[in-house]
Amino acid sequence: MFSKTAVVSSFVSTYLFPDTKVDIDFNLSSAIKNDTVDGFLNEFRSDIVYRLFDKTRSLFIYILFEHKSTPDKRTIIQLKHYLNSIESEIPEGEKHEGPILVVIYHGRRKWGISLLLDLDQPDPILQKHFSKFEYLLFDFYRIPDEKIIGSPQLRLTL
Repeated sequence: MFSKTAVVSSFVSTYLFPDTKVDIDFNLSSAIKNDTVDGFLNEFRSDIVYRLFDKTRSLFIYILFEHKSTPDKRTIIQLKHYLNSIESEIPEGEKHEGPILVVIYHGRRKWGISLLLDLDQPDPILQKHFSKFEYLLFDFYRIPDEKIIGSPQLRLTL
């Protein structure tokens, strides 16, 4: 369902930018392919990546959606791989933000996994040279159906 523009539009305005004026031009926005193959011929495919045009700031916002039904400690590594793939496809000189990494979780078990890639650098002098890598988690299993907001299509999807 996240392949439908109306669902993505509702999610973006309801959950990602509820208090911010973001005016998405869906005529200039699109879902983009994010399939990659590594050196061992392993195929990787994120659920969906959107390239949205924000008219307010005249730039593109990239959002990667990944769905999970069980907690997975390798999620952050998987997202990092997708991130590298997306960034290599962004046209040079394009004004953009993101990618914003979004995990939609529907599992029964609590997601007890860090949202931050911990590079385990004990030396504070070295730590400053490593960027933090974090993703957003939306755990809709823990939200009662009547509390889920957004368009009817989005509520059905979540």
